[in-house]
Amino acid sequence: MKKVQQGFTLIELMIVVAIVGILAAVALPAYQDYTVRARVSEILGFAAQIKTSMSECILSVGTANCTTDTEIGVDVGALAGASSYINSIDINNSNFIIEPDWGNLNATVTGTPTLQMTATSPAGGGGVSWDCTINGASASKYVPAECR
Repeated sequence: MKKVQQGFTLIELMIVVAIVGILAAVALPAYQDYTVRARVSEILGFAAQIKTSMSECILSVGTANCTTDTEIGVDVGALAGASSYINSIDINNSNFIIEPDWGNLNATVTGTPTLQMTATSPAGGGGVSWDCTINGASASKYVPAECR
């Protein structure tokens, strides 16, 4: 009686290991970009708190009276300190600028790009609309499409 060989040959195992290595080499950078985008989403979550407070201030007392964090009722120091991904938040005339900590985000960017949120007051009533921009091309791949 002839014995049937069972198992894999060395060549078959080496091919499988090579395929897994190639897949890992492709997937790892994509995963790292994904984690940075998730962290930037956390920053935008903190920005949503400021946007809500500033919108209420603009609609109730006007843009001229909503120029500082005290006037809109937000403690930007506490917000920036609540996230390890935010260096600073600066509020001025109907807009605010967030400086993310790109190093802590593990993002590969040049310079210190910032996110700027600008409010547009309604002419004839209605809600406040917001524009999001980023001032660094190297960081634009990490922010939502509305900010690019």
